[in-house]
Amino acid sequence: MKTTSYGVAIHDPQGRLLLAHATGTRWWDLPKGGAEPGESPREAALREVLEETGLVLQPDTLEDLGRHPYRPQKDLHLFRTWLPDSECELAGRVCTSFFPHHRTGVMTPEVDAWRWAASHELARLCAPAMLKLLTTLGLAPDAT
Repeated sequence: MKTTSYGVAIHDPQGRLLLAHATGTRWWDLPKGGAEPGESPREAALREVLEETGLVLQPDTLEDLGRHPYRPQKDLHLFRTWLPDSECELAGRVCTSFFPHHRTGVMTPEVDAWRWAASHELARLCAPAMLKLLTTLGLAPDAT
């Protein structure tokens, strides 16, 4: 059965994307994750952004980019928004979503760092499935 994750492509005024570093991996990612029971796609995306970045986004600022194939068993429903300069500071970002570390069992934040990335940086920062989706949506340059 295919699952769906919900996330937001957050841009700064220069057009860069906010990426969150997935703890324990080499990849940077958009803030995203699964829905809680009863949540709409928009509500799930907003909650995931809050949990993974500490940002409180307004629902009416989200442009719905739709549901897209992401990985063989997962789709990704994405939204997009733009932040003003006054909300782009990365200091103070916080992740309140945790998972048990695979070796130690210690509860570990899902995200351990944040950065703004220009479109030409995405190929070296994002996992192949994310890069393919960002390219399909015109958010990353086509490397082919």
